[in-house]
Amino acid sequence: SLPNVLFILVGGTIAGVGRSATEYDSGVLNVKELIKTAPELPRICNVYTKQLANVDSVNQNSSINIDLSLTISEEFATGGINGAVFMMGTATIDQTALFLDLTINSTNPVVGTGSIRPSTDVSADGPGNLMSAAIVASSTKARNRGVMVVFNNKIFSAHLFTKIDANSLDAFHSESSLGTVYKHVAQFFFNPARPSPHHYFKIDRNTSIPQAQILYGHQEISPEFISNVIQSGIKILILASMGGHWTTDGVESMASLTSKIFIFISGLEMSGFVGGNHGFLGSGYLNPAQMRIMAQLVVATGQD
Repeated sequence: SLPNVLFILVGGTIAGVGRSATEYDSGVLNVKELIKTAPELPRICNVYTKQLANVDSVNQNSSINIDLSLTISEEFATGGINGAVFMMGTATIDQTALFLDLTINSTNPVVGTGSIRPSTDVSADGPGNLMSAAIVASSTKARNRGVMVVFNNKIFSAHLFTKIDANSLDAFHSESSLGTVYKHVAQFFFNPARPSPHHYFKIDRNTSIPQAQILYGHQEISPEFISNVIQSGIKILILASMGGHWTTDGVESMASLTSKIFIFISGLEMSGFVGGNHGFLGSGYLNPAQMRIMAQLVVATGQD
C-alpha cells in the first residue's frame, strides 16, 4: 500500500501566479490547486493536504513556524501519517527547516521544498520539486534523517544548506548533500544519521520566541550603532562577522554586555566553522540566520 503523506502549504513562489512575463505574485494558489500541478503524486503516495498560510517567506515569522512544527507533530502523533512535505518560499526556507528539525521529535521524514519560478512560468520548477519532495517523504530510507529539503533533485539536510543564488534553479549549497532523486527513487549516499550533537527543543502554542537581531559586519561599523541596536531591548544578538572576527572598537563596546544579553558570532561566508572568541559564543557551522533560530529556541525553552 502507498504511504500517507501530508502536504502543507505555507506560501511562496511555488504557489505564485504571473502578472506578466517578468512579474508575479507569491502565495496565490491554494494547496489543492498546487497539488494539481503535479498530477503524478497519487501514484507515489496517498495525498493529504492542509493550508497553513499563504505568505511570501520574507514575511514568515515565529508564529507560523510554531504552528507548522506543531501541526506536523500532531499529525504524526495520530499514527496515520507516514511523512510530511511543507511548501514555502525559498528566501527563508533554511531558517524554517532548521526550526522544524529542532522542534519535531519524530523518525518520520519531513521534507521542505519550493520553487524559484512561479507556477505559471513556461519552465516552472515547482511541480518537479514537489514530486521529488513527495518521493523522499514516501521513502522508508528517509526515516531517522531529520528534516530535509529537496530542490533540483538534490536532498539536503536542514542543518547544512543555504540559498546562494537568487535566480538559478540550482540555487542551494550544502557542505554535503544527503542524496539525490533519480528515476522516481530517493537515492541516499549515507546511512540514516542526525547532526552531532543534535538538539531537541520542546515547544507548545504558548511558547514565546524572544526578539533577536543579526548585525552585518563590515569595515568601519559604528560602535554607537551597535549600542543602539542592543538598547532596543533585544535578548539575542548575532554577529555576522568577517572571517569569524569583529572590529576592535566593536569588541570593546560590547565587552560589558556579554553578561546581559546573548551575543553569538557567526560568519558572512555562509560556510565553515566559527568558534567562540572575544567573549562571544560561537555558531559552529550554522550561518547567521540559522544561528538566530537556534539561539531563540535555547532562550525560549529555558535551556540557556
